[in-house]
Amino acid sequence: MSLLDRPQSKAPSIGDDDRFDAAVAAFEAAWQSGKVPDIRAFADADTVPGPRRAELLHELVRVDLEYRWRSEPVGAENGMPREPLRRGTEDYLVLLPGIGDAQNPPLDLLAEEYRVRQRWGKRPNVNEFTQRFPELAAELTAAFARIDLELQKEAEEAPSMDTRPPLISPDLVHLPQFDYREFVLESHLGSGGIGKVYRAWWKSRQKHVAVKMLRKHWWRQPGVDELFFREAAILVKLRHPNIVSVHGIGRTSQGGCFLVIDLMDGGDLSSLDGTALPAQALEWAAQAADGLAYAHQQGVVHRDVKPSNLLLDRSGRVKVADFGLALLTTISGRGDDGLIGTAAYMAPEQLFGEGRQVGKGADIFSLGAALYTLLTGQPPYEGGSFIDVVERRLNGAQPVSLRSLCPDVPESLENALARCLVRDPNKRFATAEELAAALRRAAGDA
Repeated sequence: MSLLDRPQSKAPSIGDDDRFDAAVAAFEAAWQSGKVPDIRAFADADTVPGPRRAELLHELVRVDLEYRWRSEPVGAENGMPREPLRRGTEDYLVLLPGIGDAQNPPLDLLAEEYRVRQRWGKRPNVNEFTQRFPELAAELTAAFARIDLELQKEAEEAPSMDTRPPLISPDLVHLPQFDYREFVLESHLGSGGIGKVYRAWWKSRQKHVAVKMLRKHWWRQPGVDELFFREAAILVKLRHPNIVSVHGIGRTSQGGCFLVIDLMDGGDLSSLDGTALPAQALEWAAQAADGLAYAHQQGVVHRDVKPSNLLLDRSGRVKVADFGLALLTTISGRGDDGLIGTAAYMAPEQLFGEGRQVGKGADIFSLGAALYTLLTGQPPYEGGSFIDVVERRLNGAQPVSLRSLCPDVPESLENALARCLVRDPNKRFATAEELAAALRRAAGDA
């Protein structure tokens, strides 16, 4: 997303001010009532005073542009002339002093006007804008090219409307449902088995989030959208400081599913393999254990704990992410011995079956394997492929001793990891709470 797509004000996030949200919500409600509201009535300086007012004006214009360009002109009875709804950026410069002037127009609003008109079939020529604002010709041409690419990608993903409601389960009744146009995808963050995750700009909240999109290949597969949305149902139950939160769900215009979840600006722990100091790695693992303990209390087993699913927020707190496999075995009909997960981190009962149910002990094993990787730079079980790892483990391969790779770690940590990685789940830590306590004790020894 370009800087043109963001408000130019440097004020704090709009989500920090209830009056801001209330003003925007009231303006949208006025439009939805069927009447054409006067934007000036919602932009009074007393509503949101100080530097926040500039943000409010920009957001009100964005809402106004959307409703005006997607609507048809309205008119009085008895053949009176129809009132044109559509406005250009210049109109707002007159109506709302303070957002700019003809010599210094707000670039983000010019970009928004262009985007809205393209979306609603009133496609303007770029030359129209460069003639209106010749001094900005180069900047506008570059910005509009980026918008054209964004809209082209959007059209490829959503060539037709699919009106199926996103709700597929009573579990999701309380989840907000979003219009996909609320989000501008900026960059690809990663991929999983059935989804891709993007960094996105949430326009109405003026904040970054992560948007997890169902891969297009799966859109028409029976039951997959239900599986995808049920990850949201899991996350709704798991409100915990060490578990990623979900904001809501939605569909693209063709019916592609997406989840809106927390954006973890600190990245994931896979990028720190072998570079984390023992005390820091132990605290991260203990925080992950706290999150898993809460999930287990709610009857949810993650089944795919690994460094790339342990994310950091801006404060450095770890949050467990990607519960997509937590329900895969039950929803897809694959049994508890189904071969799903990442071989280097899977518990033996998960990898080989062995007649045991895959329960919370599997997550304890996997978290231990993830911590081993953070400390040593290599997983406890390596191989060039999934099959290589499986064959090595079938042949009895054992992890290299932690202290032989990291001589400075305390014996208490080596013992805790050995207890996580033991083959028999009954000999591991009984609970994730117990594991978290052991890791924090070892941190005190480090």
